[in-house]
Amino acid sequence: MLLRQIAITFFSFAGIWLFSSFQTLHSQPGNFLKLPQFADVLSVPWKDSIYRFPEFQKGKITYNTGQLDHEFDLNYNLYFEKIDFISSSGDTLSITNTREIKTIQIGHAWFIHDYTKGFFELILDLPVSLAVKKQFVFRNSKVRGAVHFADLRGVVGNHDRFYEIVPRYVFVDKNGGVHRPTRGTILKLFSDHSEKVTSYLRNHRPDFESREDLVSLLNYCNPLLSF
Repeated sequence: MLLRQIAITFFSFAGIWLFSSFQTLHSQPGNFLKLPQFADVLSVPWKDSIYRFPEFQKGKITYNTGQLDHEFDLNYNLYFEKIDFISSSGDTLSITNTREIKTIQIGHAWFIHDYTKGFFELILDLPVSLAVKKQFVFRNSKVRGAVHFADLRGVVGNHDRFYEIVPRYVFVDKNGGVHRPTRGTILKLFSDHSEKVTSYLRNHRPDFESREDLVSLLNYCNPLLSF
């Protein structure tokens, strides 16, 4: 009888714990940004977070054929992963003809452009550079029992959506090519110095998702190109 009561008590507590964990799993995570159902991204309290800069700044666009002399009021839209500008009529619009864009300067920041991968902000300007794209990553709707909800940017949804802003780092070669940071990539970019690079990787074990580690890695590798 005593064992039965202990078992009942145990499973009762276990049930309560599992239910609490289930609720936590399907509630809004503390550091995530919530876009409520039927809400537009421009109406939420964190609407200013969709832009890289708190205000639009003067900037210039460089195409593969050269730089435009005209300055624009520009900002990078993290949520839509586009460059926005203020038109002559005061409207906020997105640059759409991006195929021939090479770089964009916004204030003191530089963005390199890859037509298939988008815009990346330059962090470290070296022969092999480091750049980053801060992305609004969709973390599902966290609705209880939900398996999957689509994340259609700019379309009002009938479910809550949760986002996390995550940096995505890339290596940029001298020709403007964009590469995902990996052990194989760094060895390929510095193939003439593979022995020294391999030694650095073995001794330091860099985290290829850490800005600090990637900066240190490139600061070590780039001077090797002069030898």
